[in-house]
Amino acid sequence: PVIVTVGQAIERTEIVGAIELAARAAGVAFDQAAGMRDRIDRVSMVAVTFSPVVKAPASQLAGLLGLSEPQCEVTTAGGNMPQWLVTRAANDIASGRLGTTLIAGAEATRSMRAENPDANFMRARFETTDDGPSDEVVGPDITGMVNEAEIHARFYIPGEVYALIEGASAHAAGRSFEE
Repeated sequence: PVIVTVGQAIERTEIVGAIELAARAAGVAFDQAAGMRDRIDRVSMVAVTFSPVVKAPASQLAGLLGLSEPQCEVTTAGGNMPQWLVTRAANDIASGRLGTTLIAGAEATRSMRAENPDANFMRARFETTDDGPSDEVVGPDITGMVNEAEIHARFYIPGEVYALIEGASAHAAGRSFEE
């Protein structure tokens, strides 16, 4: 298995959604690898966590890209999901279960906040109203990773949480603040 191409899209002025950003990035990747668009067997979308999204983001992405009915899935939330998808795809390709895959991820938090300054990025994916079908969900279950008390206290940003954990670990090891 090899990574054939990659693409990135950044939007700093227009209001866009996460799926549109993912489609732009995929377009960049497809422009660099002629013929890959027609060979995609599976679209894996990393869970959109901090901006609104529909229940079937991989299916919507596949539709925007004009892909020919690939298997579509979305991951559970988690910072390890992009690498988990790459490793899983490599194993599936090596074993012959998969030919090619598009792995995509995007967040549109800047756009969400520009459109509504009071928007809560921690609740964005839960407040999205979508009655359509859902993509298959893959990945480890992370239910309870962030609870209501942490959300209420705004204690969920990794840079803050990790600092607290590091401080507690240092204290437990008997190290002083200076150490």
